[in-house]
Amino acid sequence: MLWQLWQNPEFVRHQRAELRKGRALAVGVVVAIVLALTALVCWAQQKSKLETLRSVEFQYSYSQSVGDEQIRAENAARKAGIEQEIRDFEAQMPAATASNAYRALLWMQFGVLSFWSLLSCAQGVSRERERGTWDFQRTTRLLPSELLIGKLLGEPVLAYFIVLCALPLTVVLGFVGRIKFLDIVSGYFVILIAALFIGLAGLWLSSLFESKSRGIGLIGAIAMYAVFLGITGVSDSSFSGLAALSPLITILRVTGHQQFLQMPRPTLFGDALPWAVMTFLLYLTFGGWIVLMLLRTVKKDLGEVRLLSNWQAVGCCAFLNFVLYATFNPSRNDVFAGSTDFVAFIVAMNGLFLFFLGLTMLGTSERLQTENLSQTSSLLSVGGLQWPWLLISGTVSYLLLIWGLFAWKGSFEFDRHVVATSALRFLVVLAFANSNVLFIQWCKLTRMRAPLLKGVLYLFLYYGAAGVICGVMSVGSNAAAIGTAMVLTPFAAFQTDHVLLSASTMFGIALQLTAIGFLISAVRGRVRQPQLAQAAAA
Repeated sequence: MLWQLWQNPEFVRHQRAELRKGRALAVGVVVAIVLALTALVCWAQQKSKLETLRSVEFQYSYSQSVGDEQIRAENAARKAGIEQEIRDFEAQMPAATASNAYRALLWMQFGVLSFWSLLSCAQGVSRERERGTWDFQRTTRLLPSELLIGKLLGEPVLAYFIVLCALPLTVVLGFVGRIKFLDIVSGYFVILIAALFIGLAGLWLSSLFESKSRGIGLIGAIAMYAVFLGITGVSDSSFSGLAALSPLITILRVTGHQQFLQMPRPTLFGDALPWAVMTFLLYLTFGGWIVLMLLRTVKKDLGEVRLLSNWQAVGCCAFLNFVLYATFNPSRNDVFAGSTDFVAFIVAMNGLFLFFLGLTMLGTSERLQTENLSQTSSLLSVGGLQWPWLLISGTVSYLLLIWGLFAWKGSFEFDRHVVATSALRFLVVLAFANSNVLFIQWCKLTRMRAPLLKGVLYLFLYYGAAGVICGVMSVGSNAAAIGTAMVLTPFAAFQTDHVLLSASTMFGIALQLTAIGFLISAVRGRVRQPQLAQAAAA
């Protein structure tokens, strides 16, 4: 039943609800009208250009009776040229009209399918929680993979139906407009995989929010769509391959935009690949991790959700670093002046990676075991805290950084000083990432509503306050502001203009280690409260 959609109950449910005969007929009629109007608009544009040429021809016809013989001869020659241009334009007019209509319809289908898939899938789980029907779905005999496929293709089934209705005429217009068959196939292939990928991302986002947080989920979905399209901007950077996460470049290329036809291909370990192939590889790998997280959580209660296991989080961290080094293109390096700038960027990205992966490993009071929080032999158990696994992930990231510097040693210097400073930068990031994740773990063990969201907002408030304090102090002393930033924030790991090994850096690390110890004690106390209450009741 996994791949037989017509037998998937979840897909059949959406198909029957969204594609009733009357509704499907109405949608088909609307699509036909839009197709006809689009073709008519494109024909009107070409007709307007033709009429402009004919008006110019008429002006030269009238001017042949005015002026001396030389002027009349020049006007006659110009008229002959305009007449030839009109004949050429009339001969190319059907193909030009069809080509413009094909491009317009392709963009419409991309917008409808991608945005509809994201919005519908971003409400796929949270909407069911709001209706009170989610428990009935997740307790059925459907496998998590079957439920996932049913929602991924069932939620936006109407959008797929719209594209299917527009597909025949669009392909015919492409052939009439002399669009290459490979470009037509590439365009639709990228649109399809982009819709599937962003639909998966929407389902993942929807699974993280409660019914009363649907508004925040929708805001997150719109922000995700903006990033999905805006990542095209990195096409001119050293990591140009990451721009393939957006399908815009491939669609712009297959629709004939000259600026993107001349754009260099992305590279994978220095080897150039077509944009469509790079997009497919990125969607396949990133989508695989999203599918893994969904399969682990789609049939569990929201309080029991743990997106990744400990070892999976370590593997995901290695994968994200591997992608950065694989897509790095030293020939387009106009940002990093040397290895110090490159290391600072990689460390900054790993700060985000470690924080995100720490959130994926958050546990509940039932999963956390108090003895594992104090016994060294049990630190790496399933019921332990996240900080040992973040240390392992940071170590793996550091080793991959050394490998990356060695792999690109032709572009950056590779010496002991860089290796030592990189270790110190990772130590700073690990200290702050562990304290931040432990704080959110403590928030999750409290009775506050939406603890994950509120914990992240509290962290934003803390770093915002730290930024304001440093900004105020910079008015009197820039050195004092920098020292304060090194103590309160991981600024020391990212800066390149000041001494990394300083008293402020060491004090900041010590302060975070103290906070980590305090938070571990607080988490342990929160975990033991239910156990002590049960013992007292017994």
